[in-house]
Amino acid sequence: TLAGMHHLVDGLDASSCKEFDNLRTRLESACSALGIEVDCVKVFDKVGQNTNIKVIRSVNADFGERGQILEINSCSVKLTGGNMPGGEIQVIVKE
Repeated sequence: TLAGMHHLVDGLDASSCKEFDNLRTRLESACSALGIEVDCVKVFDKVGQNTNIKVIRSVNADFGERGQILEINSCSVKLTGGNMPGGEIQVIVKE
C-alpha cells in the first residue's frame, strides 16, 4: 500500500514512494532465491490486469478509478514448480 501512497495523498508523486517499490523488488528477489513463487496484485492496479482475482466487494470511495483495487485480502504462495493452491486472490475494488 505504501508504494501506492501517491494515489491517496495530494501533492505526493510516484518518485516519493520509490523506496517502497525498491523494497518490493528486494522481497521478490528474496522469494525467488528461496524457490518461492508469490502471485499477488498491487493496490490501485485495475482488476482486469490479473485473471486470478476474485472481487469480494465493491465500494464507493472518494479516490481512485472504477475497477481499481483498493484492498487485498489474500495472495497465493507456492514452491517454484509446484501447484498453486486453489482459490483466487481476494480483493475489494472501487465501484
